[in-house]
Amino acid sequence: MVLAVIAICTRLNILQRSAYHFKSEKVEHDLEQRATEVKKDTRGRLLRVVMHDLRSPLLSVANAVAIVLDLMPETHVDDSVVVECLRAMSTCSQLMQHIVSDMLDFERIDSGRLVLVPAAMRVSQLLVAAADTFGGLATAKGVTLCLVPLPPDLDRAVFIGDVRRLQQCVNNGVSNSIKFTEAGGTVIIRAWRANELQAQAKLHATGWDTAPAAAAVAETETAAVPRASVVLEVVDSGVGLTTDELNVLNQGEAFMQ
Repeated sequence: MVLAVIAICTRLNILQRSAYHFKSEKVEHDLEQRATEVKKDTRGRLLRVVMHDLRSPLLSVANAVAIVLDLMPETHVDDSVVVECLRAMSTCSQLMQHIVSDMLDFERIDSGRLVLVPAAMRVSQLLVAAADTFGGLATAKGVTLCLVPLPPDLDRAVFIGDVRRLQQCVNNGVSNSIKFTEAGGTVIIRAWRANELQAQAKLHATGWDTAPAAAAVAETETAAVPRASVVLEVVDSGVGLTTDELNVLNQGEAFMQ
């Protein structure tokens, strides 16, 4: 009888260990499957973003090439129209190169990391590059793209920031404004220096929550590094965004229109 009980207990222990081992394997398999799905989803979303970001510079290059081809054969290379088209193609090609490089960095993509590369920059770089990239597109659509000259103090100021990421933000704003503005409309790109209270009031008026960003800046601010609030604004006469759509963006979610 004792031997029978021992045998039954031993059998139960074996079954329990087997069940635990099975559950562990299943959990591990589920986790691996979930990780694979997340990677696929991340890469899928990246491809959609890349397609969106590549479309505008590609159209700008095609437009610039068409303009050059339509010029008279005797037009010189130093003609203002040719120079403008070449500058636009150069800016667009660099932008597309950066976008493709980001897409090929699969290790960073899979880990969900965004690496910022801060460097010295001027605000005028961002605005001029956006105007060069999308000026031809705006003209072809019949939309007036206006770049407002910067105030002298802001034009001379040097900032530290990730030019590529900031340029991506400005470009998306300008591209979308042109896309959703009808022929005969206007898109304005401008920037100005504001004190912290003015900048927050301006952003709060649009429905954006600036508290997390302000707190993050305050934590990293040191007396040795002066700080200034700069407002970059893209204004258009298009359909605009509703309050609900602005809230989606404010929460960090992807927005499609």
